[in-house]
Amino acid sequence: MPTTVTADWQEVAWSWTEAFSKHGFGDGDGLVMTDKVARAIRELGYTVEHSVWGSHNDTIDTITKADGTQVYPPPRHPKYQPGYDNPRYVLPRRIVTHLDTTFPDPPCWP
Repeated sequence: MPTTVTADWQEVAWSWTEAFSKHGFGDGDGLVMTDKVARAIRELGYTVEHSVWGSHNDTIDTITKADGTQVYPPPRHPKYQPGYDNPRYVLPRRIVTHLDTTFPDPPCWP
């Protein structure tokens, strides 16, 4: 999980999956990194839309390929609940790999 130092020198650990969660980033009250995650996905050529979910987190709403095909929320997974379920299991492998590489977990110490 990457960490970011805030303006008041607090180190905050976060995961890119929080950008897809209604209650991620401290329910939207913490350090919200959704825009940074969206930018990383756009680097792959996708269109990404995100918005604030009421009084909760700024979440990624849709991801679309250049040809207009929607890849998130997943059209072929009717039981998947955006904002509640883990996006890692439904996003294209290319996006997951890119996000894992861009926002890696810190090394574990023995």
